[in-house]
Formats: sequence, structure tokens, C-alpha cells
Amino acid sequence: MRSIYACTEAFPASWKQWGVELLRELRCQYLHCKRKLLLTAQESCSDDCQFIHFRLSFSPAGACAGMQPGNAEIRAGDRLTGAAARGDIAEVRHILHLELVHPDSHNRFGKTALQVMMFGNIFVAEELLKQGANPNIQDGSGTTPAHDAARTGFLDTLKILVEHGADVNIPDASGSLPIHVAIQEGHTDVVFSISGDLMIPEPLVAVSLLTFQWLALPFMHF
Repeated sequence: MRSIYACTEAFPASWKQWGVELLRELRCQYLHCKRKLLLTAQESCSDDCQFIHFRLSFSPAGACAGMQPGNAEIRAGDRLTGAAARGDIAEVRHILHLELVHPDSHNRFGKTALQVMMFGNIFVAEELLKQGANPNIQDGSGTTPAHDAARTGFLDTLKILVEHGADVNIPDASGSLPIHVAIQEGHTDVVFSISGDLMIPEPLVAVSLLTFQWLALPFMHF
């Protein structure tokens, strides 16, 4: 059976992007409701217990951006990011599906699982994104997961990110796009793969690619 993402291939790119964002928002709202009911039941075991409240802001960019993390959520974020960094897909699925931990939960360092995951493991990336992880989340320096995938040269992971809504036109704090990072690191396949997704004039893309080929020529193996 084809996935719902594959079924959107016949639609224009703007429609597919809108559909991916809508599915992610609905998924986030659904998980939030389940999580809130579960935590309410756990916390209301006695009259003296205080209820755990979540502060969520539902916006078009993502329904789960406004969660206020507490100690329990930080610990859950630590466990999820640790599993993602190790590439432990079984543990990632257990934490997401059985413990209902949100995929964008922050660890003690303010990082999400998508930001610290083992970028060579596409299954971890795909699972996090399917469960509603924000593909365009940025750290303090403006770096997105697409920047990290381009820097490390994991093209398959970058493609998964783009398929789930990652925008390769988002610059970091220095103004660098993922393609600039890929050029700097010499990842030829990444450069040519994402050049078609750039929203810059085609002549500039051509000049950039020709310059990259000229600079990389001495280091290429034939």
C-alpha cells in the first residue's frame, strides 16, 4: 500500500507542501489530546495531586511549537534524543508510540531528536518526521537539520527531510544555505541534488555549480 505522501505525487508542489503541513498539524493535535488524557489520569490519583498543564500554541507553521517543558518532559527529551543520537530506531518508536513523548521534546541542552539524530540512519529521521517533528527547527545559530545533513553529506537523509517539508532556502545566522555548507564540505552529490530546490535565479545556480566543479576538480577521483 502506498503511503499518503506517495499519493500526493500527482499534485502541484505547493499543494503537496500544504498537505504535508496539514497532516503534521493534525497528527500533533491528536498526539497532544492522547498525551493530555494519559497524564491527567496519572496525575489525578489523589485529591492532593496537581494537574499538569500544557501551554500549546497552534499556528500554521506547526501545532506544537508552544509546549512549556517541565522536568518530566526534559527527562523524556533526554531519552528520546539519546535514542535518536544512537540510531536506536526500536527505542525511538517505543518512546514515541507507547510513552507518547512528543517528537519535538527538548533535552537538557535545548535540542530536539531531529537535531541530534544519527544522520546516517534514515529510519530514525523518517520515524520522527512521520510523528510530527518539525523539519525546519533551528538552533541558536539558525542551523536546521537540512544544514546538518548537507554538512555531513548524508543525501538520503536530506531527501527524507525535504519530502517531509524541509526548506533548503532557510539560511542560518551567517546567511549560509544548506547548499553553501555542502559546497564547503565538498559533497558533490548533495550540491547537485538540492540545487533544483533553491529559490534563487537559475544563472546564479549555474555559476555556483560551475565554480564548485572547477574548485572540486583537483580532488575528484576518476
